[in-house]
Amino acid sequence: MRPEDTDMAPNKCPFCEWLKDIRAKEPHRVVAEMKASWLVLSASQAYRGYCMLIAKTHAKEVFQLPEKERRRLFDDLALASQAIYKLFKPDKLNYEILGNQTPHLHCHIIPRRNSDPIDREYPIWGQVMDEPRMSHGDYHALAESIALELGRLGAAGGTGQGGKSASKWKAKKKVAAKVPRKRKSK
Repeated sequence: MRPEDTDMAPNKCPFCEWLKDIRAKEPHRVVAEMKASWLVLSASQAYRGYCMLIAKTHAKEVFQLPEKERRRLFDDLALASQAIYKLFKPDKLNYEILGNQTPHLHCHIIPRRNSDPIDREYPIWGQVMDEPRMSHGDYHALAESIALELGRLGAAGGTGQGGKSASKWKAKKKVAAKVPRKRKSK
């Protein structure tokens, strides 16, 4: 696919530029580098565990990705949402693929609860509400908890959060594998 087919050349795309050195710019928000995407905490954590899954390849629309990469992206989405669901136990996960402001394929994964600050019958966009920011340490701890859950679920191909190397991600997966699991009763 040609860059001009996506309405924005990758060298002018804010997400492409951000992803080039995301670990240096905002390591506290990086959850994991996955097969076809990056999983990153949203700056606003009004919805605890709210993440964005950002495609590594610049594309504006899902159909613009090569088939193999498109499948990997949706596998990443399924794995990321499973980890978020297991950790935060929302009443429902919302998935938003918009791109009106930043035409680079990305999905918002938003844990929703009956106790949300806004009526959960409506999307979060355009609602007036407090958008709490956390300390870098709190973002890091939250990102780390999601990364560990990804490891438990078998997120192969990732490199971990916060700029860690692939070998440390693999080590993290080994540690996660030692966590006792609930045994099924017979």
